[in-house]
Amino acid sequence: MLCVDARAEMPAYLAEELDQEVRFQLDAHLARCASCLAELEAFRETWATLGALPAPRPAPDLEARVLARATGGVFPVGLARLLQPLRVPLAALLAVLLSVGFSTLLPYEAAARLCREALEGFFVASRLSDVATAFPVGVLYAALPVLLMGLLTAGLNGRRPLVKGGWTAALFVLVLTPYALAVCWALPAAFIGSLLAGLTAGAFTGGLGGFWLGRRAAPAAASA
Repeated sequence: MLCVDARAEMPAYLAEELDQEVRFQLDAHLARCASCLAELEAFRETWATLGALPAPRPAPDLEARVLARATGGVFPVGLARLLQPLRVPLAALLAVLLSVGFSTLLPYEAAARLCREALEGFFVASRLSDVATAFPVGVLYAALPVLLMGLLTAGLNGRRPLVKGGWTAALFVLVLTPYALAVCWALPAAFIGSLLAGLTAGAFTGGLGGFWLGRRAAPAAASA
């Protein structure tokens, strides 16, 4: 065994992690090499000094500071810890309330009519019916609220934002569908079907996009 090999094995030697054959070779080398033996003794003293040092303890407020950084400083630490298990249903519920508010100010049928009238100047869309324009209305009335909730709750999203965005969209559609059916029950079935398809497409588009963009923006906000 060469000196360079012997010195490379010294940390493992002191930790008693060498197999028997390598340890035998190192012992034989130390018996005839005063320089490596002195190096080993220096290692041993350093090892003993390090072992006598007290074990490091994290600062008492370390957990609070880490959690505050993870939440981007938007929510108080206690509130963030409380809301984390509820982040998906909370975001879905707030998005539903916002969407219901939109439909109260401008009902689905009126929005579809306005959309059709706005598109009448285009040749391709000149013959669109309210049924056809119900789909983009549904997309808008779902994508915007869910997108906003994804951005506003970015500090609570944690990891896998796309999964949480998908679950939020699914809960949004599940809760909002009975409301949409209740307010549109007198409208043609084709209109209702087109509207529900738009709400579903918009919810998943807004959920995946909002949670993903919100999560990407959260580290930048935390470091600002």
